[in-house]
Amino acid sequence: LLSNAIAVILQGRVYDGTYLHWPTIRYDGDAQTLAYRDGAEAWQTFATGVTVPAARHIFPTMKLVFDLSTVKYTRALLGGTTYNLSAYSYYREVLASAPTAQTAIWTLPRGAAARTCYLDDWILTINEP
Repeated sequence: LLSNAIAVILQGRVYDGTYLHWPTIRYDGDAQTLAYRDGAEAWQTFATGVTVPAARHIFPTMKLVFDLSTVKYTRALLGGTTYNLSAYSYYREVLASAPTAQTAIWTLPRGAAARTCYLDDWILTINEP
């Protein structure tokens, strides 16, 4: 997951016809932290001392679940550990457009050169409890 990167950011982008929802989490391998982006677009750490293997061909699961009706996170999962985020809101903004869903995955590289991040599986589910 992070053999060549400082951090991995996982973000959902959901347009519901009225709002653009931006639930986002970040794993920082150097700081060994997990953080969510709150309703004011600020990073809030929710777990420290988090380590995952940093080697090629090892793919720890990173997952984010959120609820559009409450504008809150549900949970995050990294490397087999589940974190309850149900008390935290994510950022959304008014945007009238056709309903759609997107995801984005970013890696922040070490140094100036572009780096490789291996992605094994990508799954999008709707209405997950």
